[in-house]
Amino acid sequence: MQAWPEPVRRAVVLAYHLGQRKGDLSRLLWDAYDEAAGVITLQPEKTRRYREAAGKPPLRLIVPAALAWEMRRWRAEAPTATHILTRADGREWTKMALSTAVRAMLRAEGWPTKRGLHGLRRLRAQMLLEAGNGDGEIAAAQGWDSLRTVHLYTEGADQEKMARAAVGRLEKAASKAVKNRR
Repeated sequence: MQAWPEPVRRAVVLAYHLGQRKGDLSRLLWDAYDEAAGVITLQPEKTRRYREAAGKPPLRLIVPAALAWEMRRWRAEAPTATHILTRADGREWTKMALSTAVRAMLRAEGWPTKRGLHGLRRLRAQMLLEAGNGDGEIAAAQGWDSLRTVHLYTEGADQEKMARAAVGRLEKAASKAVKNRR
């Protein structure tokens, strides 16, 4: 993505690290980011009514170190911006314009465009599962309330990677138990 226009690259980076919908990404404000806590607070657009009716607070999405580094750079480049993602002219993205821009870049490079930004939600969920995270942890990281959603998004995860991660954790635990007996 080094040759991509910076505003489009930023959207992909943010989507990859947060796993949120394009509408939520496009309307994310800098005020929602607590750099000291490493958290972005977000009330998802699609499930807002349900979450509010159930008395659920906004999501607190953890900002990984790589994204925090990117965001510090973005903020320094546009200190007066209100939205985290902006177009080249400084205006905020609409979700459709953002999606169209990403698909155009993918198409230009020969990637399948069916997935686009939304495909990064699935990719992130699958990567979390392959890294050995349980359904509850994946749901928390993605901001999902339903384990059914976790299963829907992770069904294409690599079984061998998951098996290797599971066996690795088992071996590590067994090795630790042997050391503790000595």
